[in-house]
Amino acid sequence: RTFSKKQRVTRKNLNILKIETGDGIIGFGGADLFKEAGEENLVHIRVLSRNARKKITIVEGLPEKLNLKKALSLLQKNYNCGGAVIEHKEYGKVLKLTGDQREGVKKFLITSGLTTAENIRIHGV
Repeated sequence: RTFSKKQRVTRKNLNILKIETGDGIIGFGGADLFKEAGEENLVHIRVLSRNARKKITIVEGLPEKLNLKKALSLLQKNYNCGGAVIEHKEYGKVLKLTGDQREGVKKFLITSGLTTAENIRIHGV
């Protein structure tokens, strides 16, 4: 599904992002997901340089109960970029997006209610 510019990243359109638990599928859990997992609710957004011009955005610290594939799909559609869910040795599952998507990912996380602005750390150039 594609959204017009006015429709992008609104609470109504984010309803397609669901959180899967053992009890079935529930809606947004927000900061409660982090508390259940017993983790700090810090989300790290990093930008790495592939070469002189190309950038990669890495998002780590998202709750494990979050359906990362659906979140990735929505980010790709809203910000016209490629991406993948990657299993990192140290950080677990992380989102990898092409291009410098720091501000877009931050806006998405705040709008969707997954975290607050104070709990997002942006790293990189």
